[in-house]
Amino acid sequence: MPSSLHRQRGSPWSIVFSWVALVATAHAGEGLHWFGENALRVHLMFNHLPIFGTVLGVFALALAFLWKNDVSRRVALVLLLVSTAAAYPVFQAGEDAADDARMIADDPGSKWIDVHMERAERGIYVFYVAAFVTAVALYAEARHRRWATPATIAAGILGAAACAGSIWIADAGGKIRHSELRAVSHEKGM
Repeated sequence: MPSSLHRQRGSPWSIVFSWVALVATAHAGEGLHWFGENALRVHLMFNHLPIFGTVLGVFALALAFLWKNDVSRRVALVLLLVSTAAAYPVFQAGEDAADDARMIADDPGSKWIDVHMERAERGIYVFYVAAFVTAVALYAEARHRRWATPATIAAGILGAAACAGSIWIADAGGKIRHSELRAVSHEKGM
C-alpha cells in the first residue's frame, strides 16, 4: 500500500487523542447528556458489553499468546478496545438515567443506585487507561514495533483489571432491581 494513501486515512493517534479529549471534556462539566429520555434503556441494553467484552477480550488475548499468532492478538486487542471504550457511553447513559431509575426502584433499590453510581465513578478510570493502553498496543502490533509484546501484555493486565472493576460495579447495579441478590449480600454483610 502506498504511503500517501495511508497518510490520507488519518492517524490512529488522532482517534485516540480525540477520544481522550471527549472524555476529559465530559468529566470537566456536567457530561454530554447524549441519550436524553432513552438513557435508562441504553444503559440497560449495553451495560453488559464492558463486562462480557473484557472477559472475552482477555481470554482471546491469552489464547493468542498461547498460539503465538499475531493476527489473533490483533483481533483480541480490537475486542478488548471496543469493550473497554464502550464503558464510557454506558457510564454516560447511567449518569443520565439515574433520576429515571430512582422513579422505578424501591427504597432499597434507590440506595443501591447510589452505591452503583459511586462504584462506577471510581471504576471508570480503569476503563479509560485500559482503552488507551489497548489502542497503543494495537498500534504497536499493527506496526510490528519492538515494544508490541510488552504493550499487549499491559493491555491484557489492564483489561483484566477493567473486567474485575466491571463485575464490582455490576454487582451493585444488579441489586437495584433484583431483591433476591440483595438478600445474599445482606447475609454477607454487604
